[in-house]
Amino acid sequence: MPTAGESVGNAGNGQAPTAPTNGATRLEDLLFCGFQTKTLAIAVTDLDGTPPPPWTGFGSLSDARTVAIAFAMERRGDGSGDLCCPGPAAPGPILAFGGTPLEFLRHVTGRGTGPNNGRGGGLSWSDRRRGLVAAAGPPGTMTQVMAGAAMAVQHRREPRAALVFESGRAADSGGWHEGLNLAASQHAPLILVMAPPSTPGGQDLPHRGTPADAYGVECLTVHDEPLGELLDRVGEARSHALGSGGPVLIRLLPLDPEEQWAGLDGLVDECRDKGLIPEPVLDELPIRAERDVNHALRRLEREPLPDPAEALAPVLDGALRVPPWTRQDPPVPGNRTPLNPPGGILG
Repeated sequence: MPTAGESVGNAGNGQAPTAPTNGATRLEDLLFCGFQTKTLAIAVTDLDGTPPPPWTGFGSLSDARTVAIAFAMERRGDGSGDLCCPGPAAPGPILAFGGTPLEFLRHVTGRGTGPNNGRGGGLSWSDRRRGLVAAAGPPGTMTQVMAGAAMAVQHRREPRAALVFESGRAADSGGWHEGLNLAASQHAPLILVMAPPSTPGGQDLPHRGTPADAYGVECLTVHDEPLGELLDRVGEARSHALGSGGPVLIRLLPLDPEEQWAGLDGLVDECRDKGLIPEPVLDELPIRAERDVNHALRRLEREPLPDPAEALAPVLDGALRVPPWTRQDPPVPGNRTPLNPPGGILG
């Protein structure tokens, strides 16, 4: 069986894996996926009609570390690999698990091909064969969902783990604690990644080990260590989780904006110094990644926008709408007057 992270040799281009890759190819794929993620993270903020960052956790889950963490998992294209909830609109884990830049861009602009065509609140999609699980609900919700997924594959005795990326605010919710506690009680193979807060004043885990000690789970704190070292650490964490060690909590410490992608340059220098990847290939990787993303952007520009009637379909269900009390007349707390009461202005 391939070792953790060595099952996909075509991350970011949507192709299913064919054979386990060696270390050099694995690092080359990681770098290519990382450069694609960096280019996407920059490009998506300039798209017309998309919210600016930080955007439901998008900013805090966009750095090179999330790509390396996802690469440490068993990624397959036949539905037999690990499961991953990439977090809201986070391109790195999506590309690492086989998504493409065009799929990601279609989804965040409401032109996706998933069940809700990218118009759901989670801004991601599910793909059983790739192992992707859509992010939805408030922070902490997906910890519960992925805890259940980890218990399900454990019950079937499948050598698979469940990886979930959460925003730094998730620890403020009861659902996050319930999910982690449940997974810990069952020694389920859950790997929970906590991103730093994406908004000023956002709550973070108070200090290392507080929830981990309370629930009896392992905890890794990740700052700016080399991506190769991070890849190995997360691979060991996955092996620990699969060996009945139970969940592993990975806490990402905040990085300055100029540090978010510095790990890619560090890995390039390491591969060059050690002769792991030919220098012409290293020089070509960021160029190829940018070319692929730009091609996806140009194709997206040529595609029609969603039909307005279709885009509004999820909310036009015939139910009476009750606006918040601040928009009621009079604005009295507790006022539950329907937006269109019988005999109202709309008949």
